[in-house]
Amino acid sequence: HPRVSKDYFFSLAGQLEGAGKLREIFALADIALELHSRDAGLHKEVGDMYLKIGKREKALELYRKALEINPKLEEARRAAEKIEKEKNR
Repeated sequence: HPRVSKDYFFSLAGQLEGAGKLREIFALADIALELHSRDAGLHKEVGDMYLKIGKREKALELYRKALEINPKLEEARRAAEKIEKEKNR
């Protein structure tokens, strides 16, 4: 539901991480992205989560989506460029 804030999702994700429930964190992230599909910052943050576990292609996809929504989101641009540069080595 759109009234469920991003902060609430991040709070739940932190609790799940503390409990070692990685699969559930990403299921929750998918729900958050569905509910807040036009939130560039959320796409960037979830991209960071995927990058943290080594899922570089998924992270890159999310950074690109963040930039599609907000081309001025420099953190997403830098993260995407870094992945692309490492990919081309």
